[in-house]
Amino acid sequence: MIKQELVIAKINFKNSTELFSFAASLLQQKGIVKPGFLEALIQRENLYPTGLVINGTGIALPHTDRELVVQKALAVAICPQPVIFKKMDDPGQDILVKIVFFPLASFGQAKFLASLLNKIRNSDILNKLCNAKDKKEIWQLLKKSLNT
Repeated sequence: MIKQELVIAKINFKNSTELFSFAASLLQQKGIVKPGFLEALIQRENLYPTGLVINGTGIALPHTDRELVVQKALAVAICPQPVIFKKMDDPGQDILVKIVFFPLASFGQAKFLASLLNKIRNSDILNKLCNAKDKKEIWQLLKKSLNT
């Protein structure tokens, strides 16, 4: 499910919209999402922020309606310069996010998100991802830690 080509690394983004645009373009080129994904992603993130702090690391899990997903996948962006996101449980608060997971599922999305969060919370994967040197190392860490 996690493919090396869906790892975004060593790219600085000015804001979450710029990151979303880059990721949506990649995902659409790979045939994983349908047109309209970017707009829906931005709209949903504005209504229901996905920023979290887990084990001291800022992460986000932006996602959107399953109707815009063609195939199940997980894309991940490791941001050398943190990107500002609104906090999920306190939308008035900004957090600095270094890791952005894009969980994509056309069915079973709630279960997919819960499983991903559980695996992230119960491992040291976040720190390892932040310190990984390249896309290949990030991909290998994800495959090993998330069993994907």
